[in-house]
Amino acid sequence: MQRLKGWQRVSELIDQRHLIDGKPDIATEINGYEVCQKQVGDCSVLSSLAVAAHYEFKHKWQKKLISWLIYPQDTKGNPIFNPTGKYVVKLFVNGAARGITVDDYFPVNQYGNFIGAYSNRGKLWVSLIEKAYLKLHGGYEFSGSKASRDLYILTRWLPETVNFDSSDFKSEEQWARIQKFNALNKVLITLSTSTIADEDAIGLVGTHAYAVLEIFQYKQYRMLLIKNPWGHFSWKGKFAYGDKNWTPELKQALGYDNFKEDHGVFWMDWESVMTYFRGIELNWDPTLFVY
Repeated sequence: MQRLKGWQRVSELIDQRHLIDGKPDIATEINGYEVCQKQVGDCSVLSSLAVAAHYEFKHKWQKKLISWLIYPQDTKGNPIFNPTGKYVVKLFVNGAARGITVDDYFPVNQYGNFIGAYSNRGKLWVSLIEKAYLKLHGGYEFSGSKASRDLYILTRWLPETVNFDSSDFKSEEQWARIQKFNALNKVLITLSTSTIADEDAIGLVGTHAYAVLEIFQYKQYRMLLIKNPWGHFSWKGKFAYGDKNWTPELKQALGYDNFKEDHGVFWMDWESVMTYFRGIELNWDPTLFVY
């Protein structure tokens, strides 16, 4: 890793050493908005983390999907800060659970800044899970993956890839399918792009993975809330912030003003998604297939 200067303990990088919510011994909530990619090429992993964390956020911890992977834990199964800096992250490899031991030393550049992923709320969970995942795959020199595969390793939810240019792809049927199962909280969704000639003009990154945090249909509008794991650089086309296609009704329904700042989270309509993305990756709740 060319930008690597060394390794520092988390206590040397942040003042408040916390795992989830700002208190070392209490865990309350995580969300998909806080996941931020840095210089490691693991956008698929971090999009997967964002989707899974957002699922947990929507359930208000009634159904844990990602936080329960980290040990040590309290009596309620919530991850807690370990002052010795040692953690175990549970991942699912070849169908079986496997504990990956990591410490709280993270790679930094010459300025003492994180090279790996982090939470923009100052939490440890993003960096710990990323480190464990990359350790399983040989280290921070990660060559890339598919988000549906990554989500399977993180959650055991079953992967499926749907290519928009496939001869058997049917737009209306696919929209109805993802809308139905998203409402039932039975599917996790990510997106992937092909090469994009003018990224700056479009506001999308080529050969990149994105997380889908919400799916929403309001009257004739079919909308997806999408997150770039970079934590910045947003879509500039139809229904971007400031675009003329927004109506007062739609702004109110989708919380338009919540996305004024560029944190890499943006709304995009289904037709634009099919135009600018290569395909959609789905991970299905395994209980759908239990008879």
